[in-house]
Amino acid sequence: MKVRWRTLVQEITYQLLPFLLLGGVVSIYLGKDWNWDLRNYHFYNPWALTHHRWGVDLFPAQLQTFLNPLSDLPFYKLADSRLPDYIVVFLMGLPAGFAAYFLWRLLASLDQVDAQNPNLTGFGFRVGACVVGMTGAAGLGQIGSTTGEWTVSALIIGAVLALTLWQKSRLSARAAMVTAGLAIGAATALKLTAAVPAFSLTIALPFLLVRADKKQVWRLIAIYALAGLVSFGILAGPWMWKMYSNFHNPIFPYLNSLFRSPLISAASGMDVRFIPHDVRHLLAFPGYSALVGNTLRSELTLRDPRLLVGAFIALVWIAGAAVRFVLRRPQSQMWNLKLFFAVSYVVMYLTWSEVFAIYRYAIVLELLCAVMLFTALQDVCRKNRQETGVTMAGFVFLSLALLTSVPDWGRVPLDGGRYFRNNLPRLPYDSLIISTTNEPIGYLEPQWPDHPPFLSAISNLSTPSYNVKLQQMIAERVADHKGPVYVLRDSRVMSDDVRRLYELDQIKVDDSSCIPIEPPAPTNLEVCQAHPNKTPAVN
Repeated sequence: MKVRWRTLVQEITYQLLPFLLLGGVVSIYLGKDWNWDLRNYHFYNPWALTHHRWGVDLFPAQLQTFLNPLSDLPFYKLADSRLPDYIVVFLMGLPAGFAAYFLWRLLASLDQVDAQNPNLTGFGFRVGACVVGMTGAAGLGQIGSTTGEWTVSALIIGAVLALTLWQKSRLSARAAMVTAGLAIGAATALKLTAAVPAFSLTIALPFLLVRADKKQVWRLIAIYALAGLVSFGILAGPWMWKMYSNFHNPIFPYLNSLFRSPLISAASGMDVRFIPHDVRHLLAFPGYSALVGNTLRSELTLRDPRLLVGAFIALVWIAGAAVRFVLRRPQSQMWNLKLFFAVSYVVMYLTWSEVFAIYRYAIVLELLCAVMLFTALQDVCRKNRQETGVTMAGFVFLSLALLTSVPDWGRVPLDGGRYFRNNLPRLPYDSLIISTTNEPIGYLEPQWPDHPPFLSAISNLSTPSYNVKLQQMIAERVADHKGPVYVLRDSRVMSDDVRRLYELDQIKVDDSSCIPIEPPAPTNLEVCQAHPNKTPAVN
């Protein structure tokens, strides 16, 4: 037991801790996260959960108000504290550090050292592959951010590590299935977009079970599924039940075409801007994005060859396995792992493209690319001269570094102050604020003195012409309110939706009362006193 504790301490000190420190340092180097989603819901949602704002505010974080806030609780607690922003930013880099550690351990478990050349594919190749996995166009720009992608990616790659250790006889089958199931279930619960890699790994899992007898196969699958359901149920179940009991849709407002909540239209609620329109665009994207900066699957321009490299290796391995099957050649344990990686990768890419196609969600694809690239380079070294493998590795690593263009999702410099410190005006007692801007304003509500109720009348969830039942809820709240009413608006322009809102709810704004919102703010915002008719006629 003493040896095991000593080994654990050494693993944490000499393996895990350096990666955590590196993740924090990179996060500080990139700067303080200030992305759109952070200002919209990553700060507001956990604050609302812990301050019982359900029913007090109406949709201040727009459509994203209804996302499970569990994964944002650590950031909220850190940002709401009086810690200097650089400490918060450092700690926000830890999930990426965990992912790097799991990737490093995964590469080490795949290191097929040649007995005659023990350094053939050692430290240098692992460093290069690890850097490749962590510096993709999807991953690098999100280190230290509040998007949650590195948290779920760390869980997913941790599941892959557990399954690989089992195949390498370094972990029991039962322990591997429990670990993988718990990690995948937790990732999906924390962020539903992780359902894509979770589904893909599950589809590919049978390739790791080919050597087990039928009775053991079903037992292991049952353990894996049960572990995943338990972790998912614990982390996501309470929030999904809250959504279902209030809206008859456990993932409200998404997939309402299936669940049919009466409050909103029967639409999916999914962002389909980047989904390819046909098979040609689906298949051509990895090659195109490897060489040309583009916005085909991202709001910001990016370029990255990783999807192409990963797809090439995966397809070569699948074709090789098919040939071996036709020729009745036995599949080695390593070939089973290769098929698992390759099938996971292909299924993940196709599913991701058809469901989301948002590049920010592709971190696991980048990590799997690094794993497959490392294994492929090892194969080259074993089958050819060592110099050939080293030359090819250097060329690939350098090409990936030079061709990759990482988008900036929004950062601001660190200054040692609190994370949020907007100077917001104190409004009269019992005031109510109606937001009429599509800009992200959720992060302002936790900072506003006395926390007046926020009603978001113009958002990506509802406007006077879209999801009007939600507009009726807002109109009724305004009509029933006895105190002062204020409008939070963009001072530069009044959209058609805002004009229609004022007409329907018979709201008159006192322009002379407007108070500008001091920077940092998303746009030129101002808060103005309004005089709504108490019997609005909402169509």
